[in-house]
Amino acid sequence: EAPDHGMAALGLGQCLQFQGRPGEALPWFEKTIEKLEAMPGSAPPVLGMAYFGAAAARLAMGSPGEALSDSQAAARIWRKAGAPVLQQAQAHGQAAAILEQLGLTAQALQQQDSVATLLQDASPAHPGLWKVYFDQARLYLQQGDLEKARRQGQRALEHSQAHIPNNDFEVDILFLMGRSSRYLGDTTGYRTAYAQALGRLEEMEARSAGNANILYRLGVSAYHLRQDE
Repeated sequence: EAPDHGMAALGLGQCLQFQGRPGEALPWFEKTIEKLEAMPGSAPPVLGMAYFGAAAARLAMGSPGEALSDSQAAARIWRKAGAPVLQQAQAHGQAAAILEQLGLTAQALQQQDSVATLLQDASPAHPGLWKVYFDQARLYLQQGDLEKARRQGQRALEHSQAHIPNNDFEVDILFLMGRSSRYLGDTTGYRTAYAQALGRLEEMEARSAGNANILYRLGVSAYHLRQDE
């Protein structure tokens, strides 16, 4: 028999979501929301979890507009309830990803700014900050704000190097910085970024023994370094 208790429904929805079955998970998230909103004094953090789960399910099902509404509800509920900083940051990060998918870059940047503020308040050395700075850099690049894109890329790189040993994603940061520099007409910055990326990729290739993606990106780096010679 299907569970009637809100927490049981939430747990079932989360299990189905983890199994990659968002269409089956969504009704249980909705059931949790319905039950908890009808209960005076119900735990707001749990209600936020239900909205967050519903947003993830709707996004996986190709409904980003509806997902955004649920994600914003989760962020609002968790903020009002004084939920843990990381939980609030997770909701804002989810909203940013949805807004980016909808092409609303400026609003996505606002959400990423909220994530950065929350994580910085938790700890300036938080290991997740490099990814926030990188996502901000990507969004600035999409907007055509090349200086901000390069600046946030540098910030992401410095934070990663200081707090995340052997972070292979630094190659993606360097690629972004290389593109930004090229569009700005900064040949030195462009070549420096791709030379650093090439060095990191050679290290990764030595460890991976022929990973196709790494080999492809080695070729990309080498190609860019041959330009303007």
